[in-house]
Amino acid sequence: NAIKVPTDFAGVHHVDELINVTSKPTWESPCDFTVGIASQYELIHQRRTDQYYNKPKAYYTNIKSDFLKEWEDNPSLRKTNLIIDRDLKKIALEIKSRLREKFPECQMKYQENFPDIVELPYLFTPSQSDITENTEANDLNSSYVFPQTSNTLSVNENLLIPDPQVRSFREYLKTEYLKREINPYFVDTSHINSLRGNIHCKTNTVRFCKQMIKD
Repeated sequence: NAIKVPTDFAGVHHVDELINVTSKPTWESPCDFTVGIASQYELIHQRRTDQYYNKPKAYYTNIKSDFLKEWEDNPSLRKTNLIIDRDLKKIALEIKSRLREKFPECQMKYQENFPDIVELPYLFTPSQSDITENTEANDLNSSYVFPQTSNTLSVNENLLIPDPQVRSFREYLKTEYLKREINPYFVDTSHINSLRGNIHCKTNTVRFCKQMIKD
């Protein structure tokens, strides 16, 4: 059931920099989960423009406060992120296909809404390597500009989320999780993000399976 995810280009090369899974209390088991996948949708298609309320402290400190203007003015930034987004879209399609195959009862019950997916906004720095039409995400040399919002910690119906440092991204995530009856709590991790860290570097959880109760 393993799915190969390109992570060589990303910060510390961990899948949780791009993908997460949280519980979804409004759906019945075994379908009661939401998959978060890093996506450029909020930045590109919604054309959201906003300012950082904390200037990114990571690797690309020259970025303009209006990141949408930076997107328009910086071809390398744009190409890098579009390549990453293209490859992540392929992963998203594979995840959907695998989950529908594994849980046919969920697809029958929730139809095209299964699996439930939240697109997580992100922005990666311009790659230092040459970019051509054949370049793949793993060929890039990049890192994230602000804390990756996929690096979350789920505690029952509550979700600790790295604060993305962009007001419109924050509001978008808040809206998406609240309508799933998941309570989002934003944590400022910019101080550890500058060292390529995030929530998972400072927390740990132990999970256990609830014993089935028979009649």
